[in-house]
Amino acid sequence: MNRVFAGGFSLKLFVFLVGLIAAFAVNIFAQKESSAIDYYNRGCQCEKADFDCQIAYFTKAVELAPGLTEAFNNRGLAYFAKGELTSARLDFNKTVELSPQFAKGFYNRAVLFARQNDFESSINDFGKALALAPELTNAFIGRGNVYLKTKNYDAALRDFDRAAGLEPLYAEIYYNRGLVYFFKNDFDRAARDFSNTIKLKPDFVPAYLNRGICFEKKGSAAEAIADFTKFIELAPNDYRGYNNRANLYARIGEIAKAAADTRKVSELKGNG
Repeated sequence: MNRVFAGGFSLKLFVFLVGLIAAFAVNIFAQKESSAIDYYNRGCQCEKADFDCQIAYFTKAVELAPGLTEAFNNRGLAYFAKGELTSARLDFNKTVELSPQFAKGFYNRAVLFARQNDFESSINDFGKALALAPELTNAFIGRGNVYLKTKNYDAALRDFDRAAGLEPLYAEIYYNRGLVYFFKNDFDRAARDFSNTIKLKPDFVPAYLNRGICFEKKGSAAEAIADFTKFIELAPNDYRGYNNRANLYARIGEIAKAAADTRKVSELKGNG
């Protein structure tokens, strides 16, 4: 069996708050625009996962007020959540066309481009977002993730360093930076960042598996086993903890324990 690494990337989308437009809707808009704002607010009040409800209301809002940036943005978010990426892209395009100074519009489109593996466009839009909002932490994280995925590790480190400087208590930053160090074969720094992740967020399950691999590569078998065991405790139905612990048990001569973990791997894979 091979060691299994718990990598992965997550990009966070921004959404407007319900009161953003409602706060200045009264006595400013004509009746038609006021109705649009009402539909917009109703869309914001839909259940969080009821994307069809959101799309329906935001669509009514933009039909009545074609310049309502926020409605295009939020409808784009709903389409994105549904996996309707072409429609989401059209709405994010309209968002930045209507409001070219709106940093989070470029951010949202950058996330979409990353989902579509259009990494050049994604990096470009993250850059536009940061030019407009230099302290937009999630843009540094998002661009750093794209750089990581495209193996531009030095650029990824720069972005994660900036993000950590802006939000030092954000566990995911250290996790993603730990991935960069891992792929650069700097296992000391990788382990340190995974430890920072765990300190800030003790239930951040993949950090235990990845730190365990770092410890193993550093020759710290006992610490690696402890981390693989903790991963198993937190994710008992994930074969990867058993897989990695079995490999290590076999390497250090704990054959019976390796065999037990190997059987568990087969059992879990058979149930997968």
